[in-house]
Amino acid sequence: MIFRLSKYSVRPSLFVLTPPVNIVKCVAEGRVHGIWPAGRAGDEVVLNLQDKKKSSAARAEGEQQKEIELKLRTDAEGMAILLETPRLMAAARDGKRTHMHAVYYDTPEMTLHQRGACLRVRDEGGRFVQTVKSAGRRAGTMDREERKVEVPGFEPHPEWLDTVSAVADLDNEPCAGLRPVFTTKYDRLVSLLTYDDSDGRSSLIEIACDRGVITSDGGDMPILEVELELLQGDPGALYGLALELHEHYPLHVETRSKSDRGYGLISGAPPPWRTSEKPVLPLEISIDDALATVFRTGFSNWLTNEAAAVDGSDPEGVHQMRVALRRLRSALVVFGRFLPGDQAKWLKAECRWLAGCLGPSRDLDVFLTEILDPVVEANPGDRGLLGLHHRAETARAHAYETLRHAVNSPRYGRFVLDFGRWLERGAWRDHDNKKDARRLELPLKRRAAKLLSRQYREVMALGEHVVTGTDEQRHDLRIAIKKLRYSIDYMPADKADKRRRPFRQSLSRLQDDLGVMNDIAVTEERLEHLTADGANGDVGPDMIRAAGQVLGWWGGIGQQRKADLGAAWEQFQSREPFWLEAM
Repeated sequence: MIFRLSKYSVRPSLFVLTPPVNIVKCVAEGRVHGIWPAGRAGDEVVLNLQDKKKSSAARAEGEQQKEIELKLRTDAEGMAILLETPRLMAAARDGKRTHMHAVYYDTPEMTLHQRGACLRVRDEGGRFVQTVKSAGRRAGTMDREERKVEVPGFEPHPEWLDTVSAVADLDNEPCAGLRPVFTTKYDRLVSLLTYDDSDGRSSLIEIACDRGVITSDGGDMPILEVELELLQGDPGALYGLALELHEHYPLHVETRSKSDRGYGLISGAPPPWRTSEKPVLPLEISIDDALATVFRTGFSNWLTNEAAAVDGSDPEGVHQMRVALRRLRSALVVFGRFLPGDQAKWLKAECRWLAGCLGPSRDLDVFLTEILDPVVEANPGDRGLLGLHHRAETARAHAYETLRHAVNSPRYGRFVLDFGRWLERGAWRDHDNKKDARRLELPLKRRAAKLLSRQYREVMALGEHVVTGTDEQRHDLRIAIKKLRYSIDYMPADKADKRRRPFRQSLSRLQDDLGVMNDIAVTEERLEHLTADGANGDVGPDMIRAAGQVLGWWGGIGQQRKADLGAAWEQFQSREPFWLEAM
């Protein structure tokens, strides 16, 4: 069969192209895109076609693909503006409009969701496609394994995908364990464009603009998103295109898939938070590879907790997002000298700004849950304490509104997209000096050991007056311990060295005790702020008395904590730095 090459190449949907043509993506009914190294518009190419209907093995195996995509959320106004941009208008001229209707299935126990997978059947213009997607993401983008197979209708056939571990042991006779859990209905405009980056590299990107709704028994949720999927080229191009669109209307990375949001509707639970993961660094890893691993892990931890932080229902959301930012800032201490100077300055400034936006919410979470709540619970019905608690909750609600405003700001959206592009391009390698570039090839072990020794000496110097010193001195010690503790995570791991874990545990104990001491130290300042007589004059004698009651309660505990702090310091002093042999 002969096809004439145009900007896009077309094929019947029930055929599979065989080598030498490399198929990238079946976009929609009757459309496919291939890579022809020497092909030009107007060339004729002979394609070998194989009828998929004749291959039961192909049906059983299904199409397996690996997605690299970037989801961007917007609103109705933003979608309208973006569709009028020159870039999307030009792409849409050759695009395809489709109405998508998908039904997602799971067991009554939500087995697939618990396994980090989802199964859906989607009507794609009269063609029903069953898809199983596995868990797995890269920082900012989604990088997942998926398997597809055509089915006769909306009824699922997981037995046709029995090689997928997530569905292999479900009861499929006849799929009695599966039931519909939610649906998605949306209009999709699919287009293709070629994106050329600043280095002259071209990438083929599919753009899908979706407008619709997710529906479950738990309610409805709008779908308004732009999805960029890399078909060929550099993942950094996804962020480059996103930044170009961001100039027309602020866009924000959506880390939750449609299935994630659908399951959230079912449960009614707030977005989940995730404990920040630590990077895994082999003993002989280079500085270059370590830098990529550390910053990619930190970026993923940050974005994964964004939705929970913004929601604010669980204090752990903002806490884990803040921890991720703190780890990134510590990574800049370790790796900052290996970055071009302007990059290091930019990252430090933006991370500092974002951490400052998260700080007030987290501080008030701690004050309410760890300082004020125990006193209120011990004195039920106390009017002064209840009034103080109400004022603290009001202040926290205001802090979370400020946080949401920051996360929804153009500055934040640009920072996320810039950071993602920086990661995907490996921009830290862009040194003018070849000597600086070659340093990235050196093993990290020796560099990390020297840095840890310098930070260790700082901790030892600040810790001389850990019990008798001032609150400010203990605060400085706490910050130094955090830097040392997080930097240890960036030290290549030697599994044979059993001293690493107890050393880190001693640091953690010290950090916890110093954290409580710091919370107590700032309580007086926090109470003064909360009891400052506002315009409505609602601070009375009961609330002033309650503030003194809280200070008295924690003053006694603080004295005991000082004794515990002394013991924790002695334990830490007894631990020999485990990294010295690496120097």
